[in-house]
Amino acid sequence: MEQGAIGFIGAGNMGTALIKGLINSGFYPSERIFASDKDESKLEKLSREFGVNTNPLNQEIARACRIIILCVKPYHIRDAMKEIKGDLNENHLVVSIVAGVPLKSIRNMIDRDIGKVPFR
Repeated sequence: MEQGAIGFIGAGNMGTALIKGLINSGFYPSERIFASDKDESKLEKLSREFGVNTNPLNQEIARACRIIILCVKPYHIRDAMKEIKGDLNENHLVVSIVAGVPLKSIRNMIDRDIGKVPFR
């Protein structure tokens, strides 16, 4: 897992907007951004326009990135979480922008806590 890598599961309008914002702000270089989507044409467009790493497999994004941003449609969240559940560990930070799905539901889908950053 690459410590500084950020992965987007879902490359629709919201995921693409976040990726574009990160790159245009200069905050994150494109080579440290990863994205997955079932629609490979979206991935091709992201790779071509922004130079980010793409993969159609959600679990590959979870394996490659410490920070995971969930950007799927609400009706796809269960499938996405089922796919990455085995690849998430205590070192991951999972952030969700999935409309209408509380973090508590996502925690229940993967049987562990997410979204908390420990203070040291």
